[in-house]
Amino acid sequence: IIQAKRIIKKAKEKTSACVRIISENYGKTGEQENWLVYCEDGEQLGNVRTELQKRGIAPLHEYWTGAEGAILGPQDDPKQLKFDREGTLRLWELEGGVLLSIQCLDEGVNIPSISHGIILASSNNPRQFIQRRGRMLRLSAGKQFARIWDALVIPSSDEEDDYNNYILGEVKRADTFSQHAF
Repeated sequence: IIQAKRIIKKAKEKTSACVRIISENYGKTGEQENWLVYCEDGEQLGNVRTELQKRGIAPLHEYWTGAEGAILGPQDDPKQLKFDREGTLRLWELEGGVLLSIQCLDEGVNIPSISHGIILASSNNPRQFIQRRGRMLRLSAGKQFARIWDALVIPSSDEEDDYNNYILGEVKRADTFSQHAF
């Protein structure tokens, strides 16, 4: 069951849907935008990054264990290179752009300036569901609302009965999300 859920969270079409959403909406408000994309793992994050780079969407930032981020220490000394989470978040909040992340919404990180969010790694776990949504809905100076997309996966099959429970779970999560949106 766990492996099946990981496959669903990493469905190939989620990457293309994410890139399409960003391509169609990024930079359209005329104001600084702070996008957050919540990915399942490094592979999915890398795929999203590559596709966004192909479309010239910038700046892109990464926030996850092992990410390349702000540098501490001399740049010519590779032993001194470290990922600086706070520095990455400060830079992203200052210049805007797209922050590609893995599990940062579950770590108690306070990033209220999120103006747009895409959740590719959805969860039916009530605590995670509330945390991931809540991180994007926090109040921030000048922020009136946040735009949030939660990618749903509906399997394609001729044997629909096999997937009814899964599909109902996805629809229920989307319905709950939408009911609390206003």
